[in-house]
Amino acid sequence: MLSLAINNHSSNAIWFPPDFNIRLFILEENTWVEIYDSLIPSGDVTVFPADEGGIGLLVFKPSIPIEEISLLRVVIVGNIIETGKPTLSLVGAFLDIPLPP
Repeated sequence: MLSLAINNHSSNAIWFPPDFNIRLFILEENTWVEIYDSLIPSGDVTVFPADEGGIGLLVFKPSIPIEEISLLRVVIVGNIIETGKPTLSLVGAFLDIPLPP
């Protein structure tokens, strides 16, 4: 199982569904191949702007053993919040994580 802190440096709060719309990819022969998160998510998350304590925690478990992954790409997508409600405006981020052999 892996976890990442999500820091929001924008001026908007961002709403994430329970699974953070997470997509996981591994690099195989110069091609990104999607794998799945095998954890069952619980509860949605709002990540507020940094000046309001903008940190969220993303916990996930790749569907293949971590020992078999050398580079993992984590992609998340959330909705910008305006007037207290999620909008249809999306914002996303990705992070490439090299894992030791």
